[in-house]
Amino acid sequence: MARARAIYTLSKIGEPAIPALINALDNEDTRQSAADILSRIGVPAIPALIRSANHADRGTSVSIINALIKIGKPAVSSLIGMLNHEDIWIRNVTVAALTEIGEPSVSELIEALHHQDNLVQINVAVTLGDIGKPALPALIEALDGSTITIRLKIIMALNRINSFKAKSSVMQQIPILIEALNDEMNIRIHTVEVLGLIGTAAKPAIPSLIGMLNDSDERLCASVVLALGRIGNPNQELVSVLIRILKNDKRTTVQNAITQALELFGKSAGSAVPALIEILNVSDKKNQSRIVLALDNIGTLEARKAAQEWRVRQTRDPR
Repeated sequence: MARARAIYTLSKIGEPAIPALINALDNEDTRQSAADILSRIGVPAIPALIRSANHADRGTSVSIINALIKIGKPAVSSLIGMLNHEDIWIRNVTVAALTEIGEPSVSELIEALHHQDNLVQINVAVTLGDIGKPALPALIEALDGSTITIRLKIIMALNRINSFKAKSSVMQQIPILIEALNDEMNIRIHTVEVLGLIGTAAKPAIPSLIGMLNDSDERLCASVVLALGRIGNPNQELVSVLIRILKNDKRTTVQNAITQALELFGKSAGSAVPALIEILNVSDKKNQSRIVLALDNIGTLEARKAAQEWRVRQTRDPR
């Protein structure tokens, strides 16, 4: 009761009560009331709320974020500044907060696509995509004159929006993405990842991606394999190429990516089963589990039998 009276008194004081209200956020009994009052105080409370969020526990962080959501547009800039927070949970709730604020945050988010921190750019793209249709006109306009780095983030955002106009805009960017596959290494890798996110609509890029499968860069090669898995639509030639690489390329990252791609291909990868069984017998335990998942998803009689036999062996000798 005494705490409740104290909070009521602070609500009458206004801006000078901000430090005491921030302290009250640490107490579970007074947290929600303090956050509500801080949200009503508004703009003057924003710096203190942001400072507190940087070292608060999760319960307190939720109350702070909710207060910032209620403050709305004036808090957008400060929230964007939290998108590269070291704690992924904080980054995720910040994305959720900006998404909740919605359309009033779009113009500042578009500007933040040019932030020097790549993590901020990625989380801004996720946020704009989650805001959805209200962000669509600004995203399409931002494509004009954008560098390939920014364009990739915009395409990521557009790809998250479930509308014909957004999907059409993404399709129009496919030729530019294919061209970017010849850029410097970081852009090539990011472009490959975006093509994978686009999925089936990125089928025109498949020939260019197949041409990159023998690249000496392990991360690029693995990214290409995963992108092909996510795009789908495999023909026998592609499956044969992946089987050959699976047998001959001993790089663990590449082998894992091929296993995941074959799992995504499902029954279309039936011809890969003998190679997967061969590798299953010599792989370490972690890789064996991935291979068995691929066999399960391919689902042919031979694949299911090999997966079942592996599981029986594990019950007999789980080491």
